[in-house]
Amino acid sequence: MPNIEVSTSTIDRLLDGHGYSVKLLTQRPVDRNRADVKQLRRRYAQWLQSEGTTQQRYYIDETNFNVWCSRSFGRAKRGAPACRLSTSAKGANINVIACMSANGLVHWTIADKVHWAVFNDFLAEVSRKVSQQEPGIQAVFLDLQERTSPCSAG
Repeated sequence: MPNIEVSTSTIDRLLDGHGYSVKLLTQRPVDRNRADVKQLRRRYAQWLQSEGTTQQRYYIDETNFNVWCSRSFGRAKRGAPACRLSTSAKGANINVIACMSANGLVHWTIADKVHWAVFNDFLAEVSRKVSQQEPGIQAVFLDLQERTSPCSAG
């Protein structure tokens, strides 16, 4: 059968008949479900439930936003597509770092790029505000990234 040609629509129908469909891919880190990583997460959760409840917790997170936006719909004559000419550049990103506790938002900042110096300045400002607002408390700063231990304790 060397002269058989199969079209992509035939393959699509066959896969569809067997219950396969096209889906958006989900990325999962390779190390997420390793036994040692699960054990570290378990130990961290146990620490957070025991010692972590006796200390004031402050949660720190960072996210970025692309500030570019455009219209999704447009007008055109019947039979002609609605097109918008644009450049391939999508605009600037901004990064927001925020710290919050059970009492509310403590501090936030916007930066073009976040690197160790920006984060250290942010953490110093948060520490200064926390010591002014609640002197003498033992604070634990928790980074909301996928980590297994507090990022700083003070």
